[in-house]
Amino acid sequence: MTKETLDLVFDPFYTAKLTGRGLGLAAVLGIISGHRGAIRVESTPGAGTTFSLIFHPSAMPVAPRAAAPRAAPSINGGGRAVLLIDDEAGVRKASRRILERMGFVVHTADDGRAGLALFRSLTDTVALVVRDVSMPEPSGTSILKQIREEGHSTPVLLMSGYAENESQSFIANDRHAAFIQKPYNVSDLLATVGHLLSV
Repeated sequence: MTKETLDLVFDPFYTAKLTGRGLGLAAVLGIISGHRGAIRVESTPGAGTTFSLIFHPSAMPVAPRAAAPRAAPSINGGGRAVLLIDDEAGVRKASRRILERMGFVVHTADDGRAGLALFRSLTDTVALVVRDVSMPEPSGTSILKQIREEGHSTPVLLMSGYAENESQSFIANDRHAAFIQKPYNVSDLLATVGHLLSV
């Protein structure tokens, strides 16, 4: 990569390719930063690029232990509708499959504007909105604000590969909203969905 590209490589929505959203490396940086780590990049045009992940060593020795299998919470969607808004096709497909296996009917949108329009057309039937925060306008927090301003208390689950700081502070006083960090596991997703639907 050239120096100009290196200076921008972690910026959200920057991409040097014809396709893609430019969120991959920005999300990776967010996850690594959330673990108090850093990323070093070395690149020579025509020769290649090396990404090095740097983590702080633990101050205390950790004894190895076998991880206990985690059982996914039992949730019965009962045919309730979920609106899933995410611009990453792979995430959308995986999340949809998980929710449908729990008995939800899942409606999807790949951008915020289409998602908000779909919510307005399905308002009376939507039991939950699942929205990726790291998408172009309107953002996940903007959609949540819009839904609330229109008088709806529909539960909203915000997801992001970035640290939860901004989203978490935004939803702090909204008992019908929650945040989950990407990448998430099935148990965490279902536990959060179960909590939101039980409030």
